[in-house]
Amino acid sequence: MRGKKSATRAVQATIKRLTAQTRTVSRLAAIASHAMMGAAIGLGFAFVAMWSPNFGVTPALLSLPEHRVFDFALTSAFGFAIVAALTGVALGEADES
Repeated sequence: MRGKKSATRAVQATIKRLTAQTRTVSRLAAIASHAMMGAAIGLGFAFVAMWSPNFGVTPALLSLPEHRVFDFALTSAFGFAIVAALTGVALGEADES
């Protein structure tokens, strides 16, 4: 036994517009997340480069004082973080166009 469907009325969909402040905070959060992802990948690269004999970095690092190894890891992390943040900005701008 089938009942009759009640008539539905058409409702126009409303689109929520983001305010300029919300859009700015969203973009900054995206850039920060890209930078953190790049820093994590940079630290992973530094770890693999220091402990793998295939890269040839280990003998050079062993000849340096101990704090220079830390500098190598930080430089890798900062480098990857900056490149990842710039890539995120470039892809984000291309996505909005």
